[in-house]
Amino acid sequence: MAREERTPQGSGGGVLTADQIQEQAFGRARKGFDERQVRQFLHRIAEEYDGLTRRIAQLEEQLRHPSLPSDHQLVDLVSEEVARTLRSAQQSADEVSGRARHRAAEIERTAAEAAQRLRADQLEQATQDAHAIVETARRRGREMVAEARAEATAYLIGRERVIARVVAALQRQAEARGQNCNAAWLRRMARAVTPEVEAVWPRLKADEVLAEFLSDPSSSLTPDEQRAIAWPRPRKAKSARWTAADAVLLDEVSALLERGPTYGHVIVDEAQDLSPMQCRAIARRSEHGSLTVLGDLA
Repeated sequence: MAREERTPQGSGGGVLTADQIQEQAFGRARKGFDERQVRQFLHRIAEEYDGLTRRIAQLEEQLRHPSLPSDHQLVDLVSEEVARTLRSAQQSADEVSGRARHRAAEIERTAAEAAQRLRADQLEQATQDAHAIVETARRRGREMVAEARAEATAYLIGRERVIARVVAALQRQAEARGQNCNAAWLRRMARAVTPEVEAVWPRLKADEVLAEFLSDPSSSLTPDEQRAIAWPRPRKAKSARWTAADAVLLDEVSALLERGPTYGHVIVDEAQDLSPMQCRAIARRSEHGSLTVLGDLA
């Protein structure tokens, strides 16, 4: 069967227009497409193509003649940009702050550990130094006591010499630091040192020493000697009933504690009536051993 063929309009070249699409004619053939449906579809394509063409022309015009935004639009644009910038800055600041806090925590932990180690080392060193200082002081203290005992002729004189030696040692240390050690400073140091010396070398009184001894005689004596001198019952010095025999014992203990008054020459009469203890008491009063002794021969 013969078929009629027609060349479509507008197919020769160039850019199609919406009208060309809509008015495009096609050759007819038996059992071809429904012409009404084809026309409807072409009409739809033409409308969309026309809309796209106008939009492209509009955009090209905007590109050729761009319009400036209004003040309100500028404010909106700037506000949006500032908001985005602030959000970005806040996020960056949060990240930086988080990293800084983490780093600060690490530094603080490291510093705390280092400080703890340093304190432990310093404490150990200070303890060692303190032990060395204490041991040196103890050794020097024992030397001072030994020197005072070797040089002193009486108990209390040795005690005062120990105090004087300790104060002198403190004075040398203070003067090495540039401190002025005047008489007031020396008295203050002596008062400070005295309680410490008192703990190892207490001040004694003759009557208290003798009362304690007679209340509980030393075990170095024999039992007979202890019974001979012991009081029937213990007494304190203030409540003791001292006898003439006790007086020479008190004088003997006093001489051991401190030096008593002496004279250039001593004259003794009725020497035959004196006991050995009384003779010792008289002899201690002679500073140079110069005595005149008078008495009856037995």
